[in-house]
Amino acid sequence: MTAVQDPAAPIAIPAQPDEAGIARRERLRLLGRSPTFVIGCLLFGIWIVCALFGTLIAPHNPQFPDVLNKLVGPSG
Repeated sequence: MTAVQDPAAPIAIPAQPDEAGIARRERLRLLGRSPTFVIGCLLFGIWIVCALFGTLIAPHNPQFPDVLNKLVGPSG
């Protein structure tokens, strides 16, 4: 890898992009094109949203029955 020497700069400035960065971008691009990875990320995202906003999605406690109105008929 070559570097451009600038007398004002305290360190050498790389002239070419980092090979590790290029490989990382290539791996991310390939993952983004994989349908299995995309569907897995979407499902994981749905679980995260449900975990964060669970009280807004289902505000009532399923373990707390309404004993007084259990046998009451339908209301208007």
